[in-house]
Amino acid sequence: MLKIYYNNQSAIVADEKNRTFRHASLEEARLLKGHSSYRAELHYVEEYFLNIGYREPGKEKDLLEIFWSNVDWHRENKKMTWTELISGNTVLAKNKKLNATLKTVQEIAKALDIDDYAILFEEV
Repeated sequence: MLKIYYNNQSAIVADEKNRTFRHASLEEARLLKGHSSYRAELHYVEEYFLNIGYREPGKEKDLLEIFWSNVDWHRENKKMTWTELISGNTVLAKNKKLNATLKTVQEIAKALDIDDYAILFEEV
């Protein structure tokens, strides 16, 4: 069963254990079957998802791993070093284990000249 968190503008769709999530339009969210809906402040929900950082072994990729892999790809294309991109523990970022707050995500997206930072969470 899916969980849908929504406000007046958009929605976040999550699996029933809140292990994965994606952004969706309200129209798309309304068409989904087999779900529970929750009215929410989406920035709090989003920050929760960015900070959970765990998955069952053998299941889909960890959200942090997806995020840091995408950051690394964009970083290499912009010819930036990890140190130029983030201050702090570059080793954990390189190993895709560094926890990221919403503020950190926004700062990284800005440094990489990315308008919609949601692309940093898309699994390719």
